Amino acid sequence: MPSTYTVNLGIEKPATGEQSGTWGDTTNINFDILDQAINGVLSLTLSSAGTSGSPNSLSIDDGATSDGRNKWIEFVDGGDLGANAYVQLVPNDAEKIVFFRNSLSGSRSVFVFQGTYSASNDFEIPAGYDVVLKFDGGGASATVTDVFTKLRVTELYTPTLGAGTADINDGTVEAVIGGTTPKAGTFTTLTGNTNLTINATTTVDGILDEDNMASDSATKLATQQSIKAYVDSQVGTIDTLSEILANGNTSGANNLIIDNGQALTSNTINETTADTGVTVESVLLKDGDVTLSTGDLTVSSGDLTLSAGDIINTGGSILVGNASSIGVGGAIKEIQNHGTDASSGLATTRFSADSSGTSVVLGKSRSASIGSYSAITSGDAIGFLIFAGDDGTDLNTQVAYIKSGTEGTIATNQIPGTLELWTANSSGTMTQGLVVDSSQNVDIPNGDLDLVTGGLYADGATNYLGQTHIGDTSNTGTLSNQLTISDTNSTASIRIRFQNSEGGFDLGSDNGSINFYGNLGAGNPVLFQIDDSTGDVNVLSGDITVSNRFETKQVTIADDSYSPVTPPRNGGFCIFTFGGDSTTPGNTSSALFYYDVGTSLAGSIQTSISTNVTIANAARTGTDGPNGSMNIGIQSGVIHFENRVGLTKNIQITFL
Repeated sequence: MPSTYTVNLGIEKPATGEQSGTWGDTTNINFDILDQAINGVLSLTLSSAGTSGSPNSLSIDDGATSDGRNKWIEFVDGGDLGANAYVQLVPNDAEKIVFFRNSLSGSRSVFVFQGTYSASNDFEIPAGYDVVLKFDGGGASATVTDVFTKLRVTELYTPTLGAGTADINDGTVEAVIGGTTPKAGTFTTLTGNTNLTINATTTVDGILDEDNMASDSATKLATQQSIKAYVDSQVGTIDTLSEILANGNTSGANNLIIDNGQALTSNTINETTADTGVTVESVLLKDGDVTLSTGDLTVSSGDLTLSAGDIINTGGSILVGNASSIGVGGAIKEIQNHGTDASSGLATTRFSADSSGTSVVLGKSRSASIGSYSAITSGDAIGFLIFAGDDGTDLNTQVAYIKSGTEGTIATNQIPGTLELWTANSSGTMTQGLVVDSSQNVDIPNGDLDLVTGGLYADGATNYLGQTHIGDTSNTGTLSNQLTISDTNSTASIRIRFQNSEGGFDLGSDNGSINFYGNLGAGNPVLFQIDDSTGDVNVLSGDITVSNRFETKQVTIADDSYSPVTPPRNGGFCIFTFGGDSTTPGNTSSALFYYDVGTSLAGSIQTSISTNVTIANAARTGTDGPNGSMNIGIQSGVIHFENRVGLTKNIQITFL
């Protein structure tokens, strides 16, 4: 028969007649199991938190030492597991009592269970606590409970005792409750045999019910009724400020003196005679605030000076120059300054030995609670600087305003801003006049930009009368990106010029001609020019194409080489001149020929002033045609011009 094992500890029990000669080995293993179960101590490192459905396993293995058999188990980790841990004791029919300690980092709890997980059957071990738990071995429904649900001891001594509730129903408490930081205690009945000593300095030996407090005892407590009766009697006889000030007064004066750090609070300060007011010669606030919940603080003449602190008005207005609020620009604002001369205004100055200046700050938050914060969204207005005028009725008509707004993506320390200028038109409608967006682009959506005597300079250069400069505002021949409209201090009355890797354009120049340039940074090559003195149109480099009907090209072909040229259309006439040999084509050798480079290839010389021109429906790629001639080859979609005259030739080709 095979061996059997005990349920709780998994100790092997050999069957009758079994394990002959190996009983000693089995017995030694059983001794190890007993040693581990009785006094085994284990520090168990959890590599993961696990879950209720996939927990860390704490097993009791049959016939071998195992982690779950130890008497004292401490849970540790190699770092915060990121969640509370789950540990299951297996098998679920083993009965066991274990001392546990939770030493996990990150304040993580350990949920211990045995059978199928259920919140009602597990036990939570908070971080940093020791517990003694009982596993009842109830199979799938096994429970884990605290061993010490009610612990009764004859005597308990501990340097520190923490308890949520201390219920002392019988016996004698021989202790001082309170210590260095006394706590409140609730007693059904608190009885002192002789007296009650509090903090070893005051002894209470009785309770006295005496309405007039005549005995003046230092060891008796007064009842609530006697305290109330005494206070009521005093209030009834000493009920004016003068009586209160005179009570116990030894100086003979009735001045109201407020000690340093104390406050004087009054709902109202009433005048002694109607409409005479209350005169306060001076008020000096060295530390603190002036707070008005409702009502007004009026200074008819003189100053209100705060050495430190704030004026806080939570329910009214701060008015300067007038006794009541006035609506201006369509709203009544809480801070107002009105006057009849140049003193009515707002001035702010910064006195500091540095480069910083003063400021006026307008802010906006989406939070509805003052002092808390909620991000604004794109399109929100930040603030307005409003200008209003009197229309004969009131001051609510707006003339112009400057608005600051937002656009784009808003994030921490990132709010793209806009600035707008609005003015009222002849109908009184506020109209947007100028917009500066978050990319510093300037837009004039509803009007024109007029420069009468001044200039516009994008780079901040010195103004020239009547000039408009955008970009490089110099007046030299090395201008880059620029728009210049000027009548003085410049040799060009109109000048538009730009430069980039694609080329350039110059309208107006030092000699008055209209020039179209190539790359301005590569020697300023002029491609096309209208001469101001002759009116001639010169193509100095490149081709001329007119709507695929007229096109002129210039090509240079070395001897025994060719140039393929694509005509603007599949059929037509072509004139070409090839007399020149160095810079420009000449007129001593030319020809007019018909061509077809479409589906039916064809070509024929119509007229020529040179006998050295041939044409054929064949390729001419350098040495294909007759030597000593300029040879034309008609191919599909292209015409070959082959030079075999013995010299490099510049050829001008014009398609009609």
